[in-house]
Amino acid sequence: MIRGLLAGLVDGTADPEEVSDWAFAFLAEDSSTDYDECVQDGLKHLAIAEPIPVEHGGPLYTRLDYVDWLEQFDRCAASHADARPSEDA
Repeated sequence: MIRGLLAGLVDGTADPEEVSDWAFAFLAEDSSTDYDECVQDGLKHLAIAEPIPVEHGGPLYTRLDYVDWLEQFDRCAASHADARPSEDA
């Protein structure tokens, strides 16, 4: 799920505001902090994806940032034996 949302930010099929709202709601509903490093970092990135209006100094993050976040997620998943870059993550 997380990888799919990150990929959606990259290819423009996911709305950054909706992705951010989803991540915040997910984190609010699930008090567990026992996520692996890849999931935790992915959730953090998704949560901050919400665009900031230009009149308030935005956008803070661009497609290049989303590409970097997706690459970080994939590298992390590849480096962990129990995690893999799939649509399930």
